[in-house]
Amino acid sequence: YRKNTNAEPMLFILGFNDKPTTLILRQPKGQWILLLNNSQPEYVEPNGASSSVAPVTLNLTEKKQTLCLPAFPVWIYQGN
Repeated sequence: YRKNTNAEPMLFILGFNDKPTTLILRQPKGQWILLLNNSQPEYVEPNGASSSVAPVTLNLTEKKQTLCLPAFPVWIYQGN
């Protein structure tokens, strides 16, 4: 998580597991919009596609959110 008074807050989800895993997020509070997902076809080598999809938005204003992460995810969100 990065917050700067001169820019929108950013949330980085980086995974270093070689197998899928689950992540429960409670913070940082706010609405988050997906900017980058390394599971998208333009970032994946042939035959290396992931079956896990990054949520387009995350709502961390009221409750926790459970994410199913693929192996080695790189998901970047911008605060709203």
